[in-house]
Amino acid sequence: MPILAAGGIWLLGVTGVRAEEVPSIGLLYNTKETHSMIYRCQQNRDNSLDCEFTQTAVRKKAKPEDLNSKLNQARKEFRGGAKISAEECKVFKELVDVLEGRKKPPKEEGFKEITDMQKKDLLKTSRGMVEFCKSRTEENFLNVVRLGHEKETRTCQVSSNAYKQSFLYVQDTLSGTGAWVVQGTPEGPCGIVQLSRFEPDRLKDSKLIFWKYVARKAVTNPQGSFFPGASCKGFDEGEYVYDWKSKEHSLGCDYVEFSPL
Repeated sequence: MPILAAGGIWLLGVTGVRAEEVPSIGLLYNTKETHSMIYRCQQNRDNSLDCEFTQTAVRKKAKPEDLNSKLNQARKEFRGGAKISAEECKVFKELVDVLEGRKKPPKEEGFKEITDMQKKDLLKTSRGMVEFCKSRTEENFLNVVRLGHEKETRTCQVSSNAYKQSFLYVQDTLSGTGAWVVQGTPEGPCGIVQLSRFEPDRLKDSKLIFWKYVARKAVTNPQGSFFPGASCKGFDEGEYVYDWKSKEHSLGCDYVEFSPL
């Protein structure tokens, strides 16, 4: 894969890279998203670099602007015959009675573990379901969807992803600057090529070298599709920088869910 640089010629696999110029282990922070990443790298005898990554992502389960599309989908579901059984309606009615103190919970120990916020949100949803059971109108159905969506905007999902990449050192013969560039070949129906790299970040008046990881991929087969109805043209080819400088985020999460994705 040719790599070009303005103002110089880049050479792949330069030998004799000093140990301090090799990323070994670190924690990096995404500068655009609420993601972080731990990396562990080992240099091989041929001067290539094998790295293991563990990426952690925290994101809102839903955004306020997602509501309209959810309501449109709910309208289709309702008009297609959204159903709820009499037994399910009974359960929600009993749940409202318990949460409002008119009835004792079947398992008091488990009920005590529920926080006040959880009880409040559960009561809202249960009341909404009871209203739908009483009058199965489209508006009552949409109200239940609104309540669920509002809770999801206060819910954060946490996911983790582990992967491996191999790198070669690329150096500009004129300036002497270099970076570790991933060895990538086209993969999958979209022909995804990894273009990620480690870039050194040298502090002024210091011999210390810190590392930034720049994540990027390219689609070499934009006419393909990675599953029915999902075109490769829509694949994200943006550049995401992971910096060694820590970054705080405020998401306003009332709930946290762990997600496989």
